[in-house]
Amino acid sequence: MLNLAKLTDPQVVFTQITLSSHRTEDFSRFEAAARSIVEVREVHLVSGNFDYLVKFMTSGIAEYQAIIEDLLEKNLAIAKYFSFIVLKSPL
Repeated sequence: MLNLAKLTDPQVVFTQITLSSHRTEDFSRFEAAARSIVEVREVHLVSGNFDYLVKFMTSGIAEYQAIIEDLLEKNLAIAKYFSFIVLKSPL
């Protein structure tokens, strides 16, 4: 297991993503797009107030924002997203 912090200073961001439509093909398109992004480390379809919890590991906030903007331009039925930037991971 590599300690990425010794190689670079990665930025971890958790993002809640809500789709505007809940058709099977919308979920499939979003998941396929997420699979194609190297910086996506985890994708979880969850219950509750949003559809997906996605973990990104990027070189910084600018890279994360570029990835989000690219996702929004792909017409993946993303209605809204909320980003949570990890400041510290004590465990």
